[in-house]
Parts: sequence; C-alpha cells; structure tokens
Amino acid sequence: MNDYYIDPKKANKERILGLFFLHEALSKPQIAELTGFSLPTINGHMKDLENMGMIGPGELMDSSGGRPAISYRLLPRSKLALGAEIRKDFVKICLCDLKGEVVKLWNIGIEYKNEKAYSAKLNSLLKEAISTCGYPLDNILGIGVAIQGVVNKAGTEIIFSKILDTSELDLEIIKKDISIPVRLCHDVKTAALAELWHNRKISNGIYIAMSEHLGGSLIKSRCIEHGRSGYAGSWDHVTFSNKGKLCYCGKRGCIDTYCNFETLFEGESIPDFFFKLREEKSKEYKVRWSKYLSTIAFGLYQAWLILERRIILGGELAMWLNPEDVAFVENEIINRSTFTCRPGFVIKANVEHHACAIGAALPYLAEEIPEPVRPIEAWSSYCKPEIAEY
Repeated sequence: MNDYYIDPKKANKERILGLFFLHEALSKPQIAELTGFSLPTINGHMKDLENMGMIGPGELMDSSGGRPAISYRLLPRSKLALGAEIRKDFVKICLCDLKGEVVKLWNIGIEYKNEKAYSAKLNSLLKEAISTCGYPLDNILGIGVAIQGVVNKAGTEIIFSKILDTSELDLEIIKKDISIPVRLCHDVKTAALAELWHNRKISNGIYIAMSEHLGGSLIKSRCIEHGRSGYAGSWDHVTFSNKGKLCYCGKRGCIDTYCNFETLFEGESIPDFFFKLREEKSKEYKVRWSKYLSTIAFGLYQAWLILERRIILGGELAMWLNPEDVAFVENEIINRSTFTCRPGFVIKANVEHHACAIGAALPYLAEEIPEPVRPIEAWSSYCKPEIAEY
C-alpha cells in the first residue's frame, strides 16, 4: 500500500473525535454543522467511538422548538498513562487522563540507592500503582520514568546523571513483568512537555526548572529540542565564575552552584523561607532572594540573546513566584541587553505541581489524540531517528 495513503473513514472518525477535545459537549446535529458530514456517516463513527469507550452520552441539549438532541462528551479516563519522577528521597507517581489531568497521585518516601535492588523496588511500586489505580490495564497506555539526568531519545539509556548516580538504574528490571511500554525520560524535558500541553500559546521558548537543581529545556515549534546527544537546553551549566564553586558535574562555577536549593535555603524549608520573605519582609531574605533571581537572569540573558524566545519560569518554585519576581527577572535581562526588548517575554509556568511526573505520562496519551488537536508530540514521534546536523 502507498505509504501516503490516508484512509478517509479513519480520517473522518478522527476529525469527529478531535471536536470533543475542543468542545465540552456536542450533539450529532452540531457535529454535522461543524464537519459537513451526513447524519448517517456521523451515526456510524459515533457508534464506533462509543464502542471504543472514547465518548458517551450526556445531558439533553436545550431545545429550539423540536425534540431536544442528546449531547455527547469525551470520556477522558478511557485512556490513561502513568508518569513517575525519581528523586533522592521519594518517588512520585501520577496517573493522568486524556485531558492531561491527574486522576491519582502517589508520593512514596524512598531513598534512592545506586543498586539493582532500587530498580526492583521501583518495579514493585509501578506494578502496585497499576493494580490499585482502579482502572483496567487495557486502559493504561504506558509509563514514563523521569530522572534527574539526560537520556537518549529512545528513552532506553542514561547518557549523563551525576545528581543521582544512576549507573545501576536498570530499565529491564524496572519494566520486568509489566506488559505496557516503559521508558526513561529527562525530568526537565518532561516538565516542559507538561507546560506545552497546558499552555497552547507557547510555540517557541526556553523552559526553566527552578528546583532542587536548575534545569532547562528548549521548545521549538511546540516540540522539545533534543539536540544531537540530548544536552540541548542545559543552561544550568553556563559558567558564572571560572574560579567558582565546584559543581556536581565536576566543573567549577556553573550557575547551578549559585542557584540550587542548598545555597538558597541554607537548610530551611521552602515554606519557612517564603514566610520570612513575604510575611515578615526580612531584609536578609530579600537580599538572598534577589541575588538568586539576579544570578538566574544572568544565565538566562545569554540564552535569550542567542535564541530570543519566551522564557517560562517553572519547577518547584513556580508556585512561590509572584508577578514582582517575574518582572524582576525580566528587568534584569532587559537592563543587560544590548538591544531594545519588548516586555512580556518572561512568564510564569502554568503547571505548578507535579510537572515532571505529569509530563512523563502525557506523550503516551498524545498518541490517542487526533493530530490536528494534539497538544504535544507522541513518544512514537519523539523517538524517530534524528539526522545529525554536524
């Protein structure tokens, strides 16, 4: 068969399904008006979609004089996916639906150890999440495991990970006896995917994870730039001072050493720090916070000068940022700039909670969404071989 052949029946069904990602409820006459399809054609496709469990009948529509039509709605939990985030002292697992919403969340306190036994424990946690989530295995499309490290594009191999020494993290052990796909992901890239899903206004950008350690991801044409090896967007290792602090990467003076949580919070909890900053208006904490934001702006200016893309401030600190903080970072960049800058290019992330775990699940769900309304690319597209440019 011709590789470019498009099955019209399948295309029409996907067009109808796509409407339910744009509208809360639709009647068959409304679908006919939006598509131009005949009611018999719509009836056939709607029956197929109902049998697949993708849509279902809702309430009666308002009547305009005749018999009120039945509305139909997307059933977002007909397809689900799991995303897991590995950190040094916990594992977070999210079950997400077709709308990218968290259906169930597990936060499990477990210390990371660079041992095969940890991979086996993670395997047990994932199998337990599958068995206790309340949905059939047939509804769950796959599992993304987000780590603090760079992985290859296929999600099968760890390229670089020194925050957690993951040399013993074994994908084959993690997915043992799990009959759905499992892949590894770079946590910052998955956080950026979650932001893309929930913010359709972003086309190109620089996503910044302001978390335990800094991280970055480049967005181009609503896709994550992987780079030749997977390092694209790693602005956190821009050198702030050649003779600076020793970074976990082995080099000195990386921006991360000045803007990680250990340096910023000095052992305090995040809520306590921001209470003293916001409520008590401590001068000491204000100076420390301003220095943190100013250093971040220093690194971002260099990235922005080269790429001139919107900057999205995300990560664990996103929920603590106020408009003044965002404006401060933007003004620091503008004041450094050689060129005239139009304000509004620095924004706060929409996804403030669980972004890494959510984003690890979403590309599996994207596969089920018709391409014209697909929020992000699917893992199957993401894993296509990349042509090296050099």
